[in-house]
Amino acid sequence: MGLVQLGRLLRTALRPDYILNEAFRRELLRVHNRGDALALCPTGGELPGQAA
Repeated sequence: MGLVQLGRLLRTALRPDYILNEAFRRELLRVHNRGDALALCPTGGELPGQAA
């Protein structure tokens, strides 16, 4: 239960940065999209052009 509250606190603390800082928002979205790409990648997590 304490970890849920900690997660909520961190989300609340990062919200102003996400709204006001465009570079932060772009970096967060880039990392999120990369995670989605790796999860959906049929090659076991390697993206095209990435060294083995």
